Amino acid sequence: MSYPLVPGKYKKLSLVSPEQLVRPEEVGILPERAILCFSSSVARSLRKTQYFEKTIYKMGCTIDLYKRKNGKEEITVGVMSDIGIGAPASVLCLEQLRVLGVKEFISMGMVGSLNPDLKIGERVIIVKAFRDEGCSYHYKSPSSYVELSRNKLSIFEKMNLKSVVSWTTDAPCRETKEEVLYFQSQGVECVEMEASALMAVGEHYGLDVFCMGVVSDHLSAQGWTPQFSHPDIRKSLYELLNEVLFL
Repeated sequence: MSYPLVPGKYKKLSLVSPEQLVRPEEVGILPERAILCFSSSVARSLRKTQYFEKTIYKMGCTIDLYKRKNGKEEITVGVMSDIGIGAPASVLCLEQLRVLGVKEFISMGMVGSLNPDLKIGERVIIVKAFRDEGCSYHYKSPSSYVELSRNKLSIFEKMNLKSVVSWTTDAPCRETKEEVLYFQSQGVECVEMEASALMAVGEHYGLDVFCMGVVSDHLSAQGWTPQFSHPDIRKSLYELLNEVLFL
């Protein structure tokens, strides 16, 4: 049996609209660019910078607004935190943000490495993600993976980011030796919980969605080595958030 259970549903109209969950007249129209930061402590630290304007506590997540003058132009960016973990939570956030005017999304969090050569704290951008979660199949026809158009990545060329293929799963406590070996054979270098879903939703609505991450742990056929408290992780996340803020 294939997924979703009703074939072709990704082509059908939805009965539930995000406009029913969040109203622009209540929250206000947001900047066209938003950063989904899965480290709330890093997002809070950024408020100490000179560009921080205000915080909006709405729609189940925290929205920080940042402004910077660029000549006569004023650039405004939203940083979202307290989103929750995994594809369903991040997709729900994206759905609500898009009806508030957001058109470009940058997701950044922690990723596990399947490649021993990837160092803790190393920064990556996901160019292809294998779909081992359920959310994306409600937005995109069944396929093994979702992939970014390479020409969209030109804005990140000057950043120190390694392009990687990822495995997106919504069951981190059920990662198996057999899966690790399989995905390694497919050229997969990291594992996380949101990318394939966010990228599929972006494709469905014609939005730009970019998923970045910082290596926080290693996964191999021999087991799992978490290093979430390593100082390089927080440092890399904070530097990455600063770099993409007004990119």
